[in-house]
Amino acid sequence: MIDVNMVYTLDLFKERVGVTDAEVEALVEAGLKVRHFEERRFVIGQDFADFVAKCHDKPEKKEKDKPEHKTHQGHGAEAK
Repeated sequence: MIDVNMVYTLDLFKERVGVTDAEVEALVEAGLKVRHFEERRFVIGQDFADFVAKCHDKPEKKEKDKPEHKTHQGHGAEAK
């Protein structure tokens, strides 16, 4: 759980949200703000809440419909 009134180190944020380094990088690329202070990185709880709200407003990307594979009947199949 992320509290909007808290500031989290990036490591604590990852632990609380349950994401990996790669997933955090994807979130950052998608618009999550990560603050830098000296050599440390932080996520502000309100920034995360705003990010989630913004993403929630967008429709999820759906996988393209995969073409259906028709089964091929063997040479001995009779047409009815």
